Amino acid sequence: MYYRFYPYTAKLNTLFTGHQPLEDLAAHIDVLCEQETAQRPKRIFLEDDLEKIVAVQEGTRLGNEMLRLQGGTATHKATIRYTLRNVFAYANGFSQAHQSHYRFGELAHTHMLTGDVKKCDAAHFCLYPNAMMHFAHWVHEACAIALLDEQDESVILPPRKNWAHTAQYADLFEITSEPGELFFVKEFHAYQDFSQNSSKAARYAIMRDRIRQKIKPHGNRFIYLSRGTTGEKRDIANEHELVSFLETQGFVIVEPEKLSVTEIMEQCLGAEMVVSMEGSQLTHAAFSLKKDGFILALVPADRFINLYADYADSMGLHYSMCLVEGTKDCGYKVNLDRFKKVLDLCLS
Repeated sequence: MYYRFYPYTAKLNTLFTGHQPLEDLAAHIDVLCEQETAQRPKRIFLEDDLEKIVAVQEGTRLGNEMLRLQGGTATHKATIRYTLRNVFAYANGFSQAHQSHYRFGELAHTHMLTGDVKKCDAAHFCLYPNAMMHFAHWVHEACAIALLDEQDESVILPPRKNWAHTAQYADLFEITSEPGELFFVKEFHAYQDFSQNSSKAARYAIMRDRIRQKIKPHGNRFIYLSRGTTGEKRDIANEHELVSFLETQGFVIVEPEKLSVTEIMEQCLGAEMVVSMEGSQLTHAAFSLKKDGFILALVPADRFINLYADYADSMGLHYSMCLVEGTKDCGYKVNLDRFKKVLDLCLS
C-alpha cells in the first residue's frame, strides 16, 4: 500500500528538485502523430464586432482568437504516448514516488489513503486538467484519447458524477473504462493529445459514426441549443426575443440539461445548423451536425473565445460567430439585426 503515499512523497520531492516533465521520466516515448501544419479558413462574422471585444477568456490570447477567426497557418502539436512504470492514478491526476502529473484540484485525503485500489498490469490514462475542468474537453479530448488504446488495455476514464452526460457519451463511443477511482498500474500510458491534428480528426470521425449507428434522428434542419443553467452563468438577457425569431425561421429549440444524450442526438443529428451561446453545450452540436454543417456561436465580448472553430475544422464543420455584449451578472443581449446578418451569410 506504499503507493498511496506517492502524491505526498512526490510533492516533497518537487519542493527540492522542481517539477520534471513527462519526457524526462518516461520509460518509453512513442510519437503517434507528428506535429502538423494546416490552413485555417476565414470564418463568417461581422468585422466591426472585433472592435467591441472587451477581454478574452482566461487561458487564451487575442492573437490566438484572431487566428481562429481570420484564418491562416496553424500548428497542430504531435500526439505522444508516454509509458511510465509503477504509477498511482486517481480521478484528478497520477503520481510516481518522486513526481505528480496532470494534477487538478485538491486531493481527497481519506479516500486516497483508505479507498479501494484497482491493480492493473497495463492501463492508459485519458484525463488531463482541462478534461477534468470542462465538459467539452472531457468529451472531445478524454474520450478521443480512449480510442488510442491499441492493445485492449484498461482504460482509466472515470465519468464525472456532476456531468451526467459523460457516462452516456462514453457508452455511445463504446468506451469501457475501469470501475473505481484509484488505480495502481505497472505499465502506465499518459498522453499529449490536446491538438487538432489528423489523428484527432480520424478519431472524431469514428466517434461521430458510432453515434449515427445507434441513434435515429428526427430530421430537424435547424437547432437552437439553450445553455440553461449548465456550467458558468452565461444568460442571454433577451433569449425569449431571439427564440421567437428563430422559431419563425424553422429552428427547433433543444434544452440539453433536460434531456439524455440519446434524446439530444435524436433532435440534433443531421441538422444543418446550430445556434447557441458559446460554451460546452456546443459539444452536442459538434457530434451531431451533418458534414459541412454550421455552428453559429454567440460569443460574449468580455470573455472572447472561439474554441469550437478548432473543433469545427477537425470535424468537417463550418464555424461562425456573432458577438454579444453585456456581463455575466446582467446577461448578454443579442442584437437581432446584427445576428440576422450573420445568419443570412451562413445560409446564403
